[in-house]
Amino acid sequence: MLSGARSHRDLTQSSYASSSHHHIDVLCSSGGGGGGVPSQRRMSEGNYKRNQRTNSMSTSEMTSSSISGLGHTVPPVDPNSILRIPIIGYEVMEERARFTVYKLRVENPHTNDCWLVLRRYTDFVRLNTKLKQSFPHLTLNLPRKKIFGDNFNSVFLDNRIQGLQMFVNSIMSKEELRKCQLVREFFCLDEPPSYSESMEECRAIFEAQEETIAHLKMQINNKNDLILQLQQKLRDVHQEKEQLKDMLSTLNINPTNGNA
Repeated sequence: MLSGARSHRDLTQSSYASSSHHHIDVLCSSGGGGGGVPSQRRMSEGNYKRNQRTNSMSTSEMTSSSISGLGHTVPPVDPNSILRIPIIGYEVMEERARFTVYKLRVENPHTNDCWLVLRRYTDFVRLNTKLKQSFPHLTLNLPRKKIFGDNFNSVFLDNRIQGLQMFVNSIMSKEELRKCQLVREFFCLDEPPSYSESMEECRAIFEAQEETIAHLKMQINNKNDLILQLQQKLRDVHQEKEQLKDMLSTLNINPTNGNA
C-alpha cells in the first residue's frame, strides 16, 4: 500500500453541482481478502506530474482524464457551444508537499460528451492573471489565496469551491472568453481526452463513470420522490373534494328535514 494519506470530497450531490446541472473517488475495492472493504487509493505527486497535459497555459502539476469512453474519440468543442463545467469535488494530495486538486467535469450538452479535468488553485490563478492581461475590460473574481490558517480545512475548501465555481461560470458565460485559446486549453476543449495510457488513469476513468451513473441514479430518485409527493398531494386534494361534497350533501339534506 502506498504510504501517506489523502482526503477527498465528493460534491456530486451538493448544491454546488446541482445548481450547475451538473471526482475521482479515492475509495476502490480492495483486491485482497478485506471482505470488499474500500481501501484508500492515492495519486502520488509523481503520477500527477507524469499524467499532466503539456500546454502553454501552465507547467504546473495538472492532468485530465476522460470519462467519455476509452474507445470513443471526443471531437473538439464548438467555440459557440455553451458548456456546463461543475466542480464536483476535490482531493488533498500528500507526497513531498501537500496540495489540493479540484475536479471539474466538462459537459457538452450538444454531443453528450463529458470529461474530467483536474486543476490546482495555482492553475486558476495563472489563468486569471493571463485573462486579465488579455481582457483588461473584463472583471473576473477569483477566490483569494489564504495566507493564514488551515488551507485544507473542509469548510475552507467548500467555500473555495463555491468561489471557483462562480469564476468558471463567469468565464463560460462570456463568448469572447469561451473562444479564447487560454480557456480552451485550460478545459481541454480542443483536445478532449479520449483514452488513458496508464492503469492509474484507467482506474480513475471507470470510477468517474461509476460516479456519473450514481449521479444519474440520484436524479432519478429525486424525480421519483417528487412524483410520490405530487401523487400524495393529488390524493389529499381528492380527499378534501370528497369531504366538501359530503358537507354539501349534509347541508342540502338538513333544511329539507327541518321543513318537514
